[in-house]
Amino acid sequence: YNLTISVPLNFGEPTLISPQPKSQTVTQGRMFFTFDKSSLEGSGVSASFGTIQLFDFDLSYHLENNNLVPILTNIALPPDTAYQDVIFQRIEPKPVNVTVDSDGNYLAWYRLSRGQKTDVSVIGSAKLYTKSKIREPFLDPNLRNKYTQTDKYWDTTHPQITQKLEEILGDSAPESTQERIRLIYKYVVNSLKYDSSRLTDNIDRLGALTTLNNPDSAVCMEFTDLFITLARAALIPARELNGFAYSANPKLRPLSLSKDVLHAWPEYWDDQKGWIMVDPTWENTTGGVDYFNKLDLNHFTFVTKGVSSTQPVPAGSYKYIGQDSHDVKVTLTDADFL
Repeated sequence: YNLTISVPLNFGEPTLISPQPKSQTVTQGRMFFTFDKSSLEGSGVSASFGTIQLFDFDLSYHLENNNLVPILTNIALPPDTAYQDVIFQRIEPKPVNVTVDSDGNYLAWYRLSRGQKTDVSVIGSAKLYTKSKIREPFLDPNLRNKYTQTDKYWDTTHPQITQKLEEILGDSAPESTQERIRLIYKYVVNSLKYDSSRLTDNIDRLGALTTLNNPDSAVCMEFTDLFITLARAALIPARELNGFAYSANPKLRPLSLSKDVLHAWPEYWDDQKGWIMVDPTWENTTGGVDYFNKLDLNHFTFVTKGVSSTQPVPAGSYKYIGQDSHDVKVTLTDADFL
């Protein structure tokens, strides 16, 4: 069988098409990409056009102090990363301070008196890029060390993890980072099975080791945790990203992180290219669409977790006890900014 994709010329030149089309033609104001059976046997098709994606966001955070004394607490704001720029139009009420942690997260701090409740509204815009903004990537040696360490959901030193890594890399383990991480990525994609039955309000995070022993019960957190753990065990710096992922078809590209239906995906460090985002969950659930060689423009990062596997938590996770509110609103826009 054959597949032809037809798109208008105003989409712009394609920045990524995987797999490569058998032919590409232009006629009557449209582009046509043709694929044959041999190119489609391994996966579906992923095509991206243009180099940026623009989003507007409206986020709500609900803070509550149940302690007997005043506290100073924080919320995580969407950060600037190698692949995105963020501007904030309004943060109400204004925080007493904004700091940046080791992972590059923006933390807005609030002082709450005893028993106080505060609703924080954050409105802004984000611009996502297909290529990293960093010209000369550099990773501080202290962070490089932290990004290969074990943590609560990333038990890199457990014998089962190290044994599995040896099986994945084989007797003659590849020297290049790219080849080792590719083998780890392919193992995670091919060995886990997405389990939509786990999508409940109180979904439990299994962690890498439990996932290794229960491969048929994974959601995006398990794909991410196992990839990070195996990468770190191979001494490749890796960390977790949480945020909004635009998905027109949740059955093919599921979202499963919180009540506000966010997503989790990992990134790893390459000394030549810097941080590289991948999405083993979506490659698995789309039947093999390539989310390794280049990610799409649909992954908007809310927080980065590298130093800790649990902190900070993304927007959508700050709720009053017993509250079930919709706190994440992200929409596509054409309003660009510098």
